[in-house]
Amino acid sequence: MWMRLRQIAVVASDLQRVGTEITGVLGAEACFTDPGVKQFGLKNTLWPIGTQMLHATGLAWASKYRGEKRIACTFFGDGATSEGDFHEAMNFAANLDIPV
Repeated sequence: MWMRLRQIAVVASDLQRVGTEITGVLGAEACFTDPGVKQFGLKNTLWPIGTQMLHATGLAWASKYRGEKRIACTFFGDGATSEGDFHEAMNFAANLDIPV
């Protein structure tokens, strides 16, 4: 059994404990917290999944533009290849001959 995730959104009364566990499993830090749920006595946070491919492609493009002899490398799981970000990054890299 496998699960494909685009992002993980968490709302909990003890967000610190839950956040620490998720960060430990994913190896990624949370990127967004919405203070609007505080009125309900809760906290929330968000972890993006599989969005780093576009960042790596942009970094590689910048290196190519500057004439630097560098590549960009990123790691992701098989679930990320089903996301639009993966296909956009690969298309962008292929069209501009970017060293990703």
